[in-house]
Amino acid sequence: MRLSKFTGIVSLFSFACSEPFPTYQEPSLVLAADLGVTVVDTIEVVRDRETGQWFLVSAPIVFSMQVLNTHDDLLAGEAQIEGVINVTAFTQTPKSFSVTLVEGNLVAPQIVGGELALEPGGEALLQTIAYPVLQNGDLLIEGEPGGPIYGPIGCVAEGTIRVFAQVQTIEVPRIEFQLTFRESYDSP
Repeated sequence: MRLSKFTGIVSLFSFACSEPFPTYQEPSLVLAADLGVTVVDTIEVVRDRETGQWFLVSAPIVFSMQVLNTHDDLLAGEAQIEGVINVTAFTQTPKSFSVTLVEGNLVAPQIVGGELALEPGGEALLQTIAYPVLQNGDLLIEGEPGGPIYGPIGCVAEGTIRVFAQVQTIEVPRIEFQLTFRESYDSP
């Protein structure tokens, strides 16, 4: 008697839902990024009068990048920190330089055992110091400044970042900022 009741209940539940479960689909975008920049009002430089080359005295640029978990689940996995920030300066002839982001630029959270974890709404913070120096070693300044102040020079920064080995590289929205250089009075 008990067995027949149990069998009846089981058969009732097995016929109650004939629809299959929907196929699980991985979310396509689970991360978003934002870029910030901190620049002092005026970057001091000196110029070698013999060669005409400019030298940076002070004030690097600080870039901060936040990578936000937009998914409603914990993201955890093998960390793979790699990114680039491309800066274009609109001088007389547009010039550009790049800044590479690596694991050493990660401020928070910590990587533990090669793994990184971001809670829903949590973010990874990366920071790097950049100098307005081109690949050939020249500063963004070109020609004669026409006085002790050179600029402001309009700049645009944009880039890409990857923080997890199993999650795609994402694009970082572009930002605009200005650089102003001042020739130091103790130039030779």
